[in-house]
Amino acid sequence: MESILDLDLFALVAWLCFIPAASAVILYVITQHGPLAGFFQQFRDVVAPYFVSVGILFAVFAAFLGNDIWLRVQEINHSLEKEVANVQSIVQIARSLGENGAPVLSAARQYVDATLDLELSEDGQARSTVSDSALEAVAQEILNLPQDDARSGVAQGAMLAAYERVWEARTTRRHIADTHSDPLKWVAVLFLGILTQVALTLCHIDKPKPLAAALFVFSLAFIATMVALGTHERPLSDPDLVSLEHMERILSEAVGLQ
Repeated sequence: MESILDLDLFALVAWLCFIPAASAVILYVITQHGPLAGFFQQFRDVVAPYFVSVGILFAVFAAFLGNDIWLRVQEINHSLEKEVANVQSIVQIARSLGENGAPVLSAARQYVDATLDLELSEDGQARSTVSDSALEAVAQEILNLPQDDARSGVAQGAMLAAYERVWEARTTRRHIADTHSDPLKWVAVLFLGILTQVALTLCHIDKPKPLAAALFVFSLAFIATMVALGTHERPLSDPDLVSLEHMERILSEAVGLQ
């Protein structure tokens, strides 16, 4: 399962659609038309509550996994907000220093530009040495600020503190973007989803058409659940989950001050 979660978003979604659909087709064929169909017909008259009990377990585990994934979305949003706020602090302080702050402002612009283009695009899993270098350049320019008066020293200290918070927030953001939820939880949800399909099959083992309809409807719900979880697994791949407007505004502000 871990190898599937490491795939790009399109391939991940394709697998999460394929598994429920394939299991439904296989169950229908082997219980209705395969050489083992006669064996499975012995299990007719399984009552509907049996399906309900297994379906509830699937729903509960899917909710647990969804909660874990949504917590990761919230954490990456929080980290990005913290990163943006402190980059904005650096930009504003550099702006107040006038000509002395121009190198810091330029370095901050290059960092935001590299982050938007190389780290917060596609599936959010790029490891950009360009962004690493750009962030180091911000620190270097802050340290190189001319110390003309006490005001410059205070400004330098404030920007260094903001830089440290940017580094911490970025480290957290990249860690979340480069990892995924517990593969065992994904396996549990998939297993319980397939087990629910088995329960549906047993409840309609002697009724081919109702069985096909039941498997079709539940499999659509199964696929929709897995796709929703899978797309949220990569928060940075969905602009509706993580907003980059604040980071883009900082970039436009920095560009306008050059």
